[in-house]
Amino acid sequence: MSIRVTLFFVLAVAVAGCATTGPYAEVTGEKLERADGHEEQVLIMGVDGKLDVRGSLSETIEPGQRSVLLATTRQDRRGMNASAVVPLNAQACLRYYFVARHESMLAVHPWKLVLKNVEPIPECVARFPQHAPVPAKPAG
Repeated sequence: MSIRVTLFFVLAVAVAGCATTGPYAEVTGEKLERADGHEEQVLIMGVDGKLDVRGSLSETIEPGQRSVLLATTRQDRRGMNASAVVPLNAQACLRYYFVARHESMLAVHPWKLVLKNVEPIPECVARFPQHAPVPAKPAG
């Protein structure tokens, strides 16, 4: 077998291995309803102790017990965002929508994280039908 054929085979196996990732879950901080002035989007700042100082509105995570650091996008007078850690038992092929619920329409504090919705991820369900979830409605 020539070196080119061997190299091609190794690369093909490596690429195929990367393409066969397992089912996943997603955490998102995007608001579903725009009319409520007490609610703000949240940024995903870290998962399982791995921090992302930029933060993002959506993060793909592995299913299982996770610890997610979320921060409200509303800033205080010093330009700081309040944050909190949420334990999450992430199920495969589910998207979790979180928002920050503030008591005041203007102030940052007091506030709390609210799980607004849980829905199946169509792309994940199509790719991994054996993991098709039956989500329960969130309380609150």
